Amino acid sequence: LRGGSVIDFSPKTGDLRMLRRFRGGGRYDGLSAAKEEGDFSISTFIEGAWSICHAYYSKSNELKGEYYNINTPVEFYPDKIRYVDLEIDVVLDRGEVRVIDREKLEEAVQQGYISRGLSEKAMEIAEEIRKRAQK
Repeated sequence: LRGGSVIDFSPKTGDLRMLRRFRGGGRYDGLSAAKEEGDFSISTFIEGAWSICHAYYSKSNELKGEYYNINTPVEFYPDKIRYVDLEIDVVLDRGEVRVIDREKLEEAVQQGYISRGLSEKAMEIAEEIRKRAQK
């Protein structure tokens, strides 16, 4: 992710939070919320985690939605964060929780980019997040 700044990092727990600001226009990926001038997101990266949460807010600090990227375990390096996107995602959009992009994951498996075993792990993680978010 580009254009963000680290707002919090705990070497002890392996948590890093990043702030990004947006200009207006379009919609957030997977969400029904419109991008408006002054919106921002806080992304939470946890070393070793199989997902990254991107929480989107209006300029008045109202939550617009959450997007959980499912990925290989997050790795921290001195000047970057590394992970591989596993295509499938979970969104919390206006009180509704959905798993999205299953077809993208299946296409990546069919093309040989992601193994069947890794795709099953990604789907398992997505379902765990979906169930947790619905409570």
